[in-house]
Amino acid sequence: MCQLPITFSYLTLQNQFSGVWLICETLMVMVLSVFYPNRLFVCNLLIGIAIAYGLYFFPEGQHFAWQQQHLMYLLPLPIGVVLTMVFSYTIKKEIKQKNKLLKSLAGSIAHEMRNPLFQIHSTLHLLLGEKSSKNDGSEVYLEGLKQVIKSSFQLIDITMDAINEKPIDKDNFQLLSAMDISVEAVSDYAYKDAKFSEKVTFSGNDFQILADPVLVKYILYNLIGNALYYVQNTPNAGIVISMFPVTRQIEVRDTGPGIAPEAIPKLFDGFYTSGKQGGTGLGLAYCKRTMLALDGDIYCESELGKYTAFVLTFPTLDKVSDLVA
Repeated sequence: MCQLPITFSYLTLQNQFSGVWLICETLMVMVLSVFYPNRLFVCNLLIGIAIAYGLYFFPEGQHFAWQQQHLMYLLPLPIGVVLTMVFSYTIKKEIKQKNKLLKSLAGSIAHEMRNPLFQIHSTLHLLLGEKSSKNDGSEVYLEGLKQVIKSSFQLIDITMDAINEKPIDKDNFQLLSAMDISVEAVSDYAYKDAKFSEKVTFSGNDFQILADPVLVKYILYNLIGNALYYVQNTPNAGIVISMFPVTRQIEVRDTGPGIAPEAIPKLFDGFYTSGKQGGTGLGLAYCKRTMLALDGDIYCESELGKYTAFVLTFPTLDKVSDLVA
């Protein structure tokens, strides 16, 4: 942690407080403040400077003649440290407030969506009662709409739990077929055009996972939606959802344009998007948090011009059973 202040302070001493190295020292202080909280920043800075002075003065033959101008050069440094801390604190506070406002807004939207959905649900219930005496086939469509509304309520609950950082309720865990839950997610996904579902195929052998089916489906919805965004207008591109029972993984792979290598480490950061217009950058961040909470993980592999693959890794059944117990 102290490498930066040690290196720059030592070289500043070696160059007898030259103007260039004083500027470098000041820039080092600013950079360090960005990556560490204020207390840790001050601690690292002081320890690093102390070590640098020790390395410079203690070895035999090293000497340095203090002059008045050197003290004058050093005066701006503590001022710069204080100003940098104030600036860093202000920026971090502003970011925290913005995140709080965004969470509040998302929570309000999710909460307010319940009212019209309740009204639609009640209307469908009445229509199903009236249609039960008629065999015109409309019951099938009404039941489908009812299922869509149920999924919407589940989505709202997931959103509210994520906003409130509520831990996953392991009482909702069920023994699931990886293949069946994937097929169900593909079938229930809200496609803009029904023909897009034909781009999704399956491969591999089935295995069982112990998890909340709603959470797993929502993760798959995110991955399917991201993949469709990049392949929907490409005639020969497709999506393959593969099962790997030995490694206990579900892979969602598309043959789209791929992702630049430098963007991959940032994909699971909040509010980061990789060339997707209209994206919020929250979907993959949610997937990461949820998979880690399930004691699993998610990672991405990609090659420009060839493919992008998101891999979900699930824990063994014994491990999850211990967690639930």
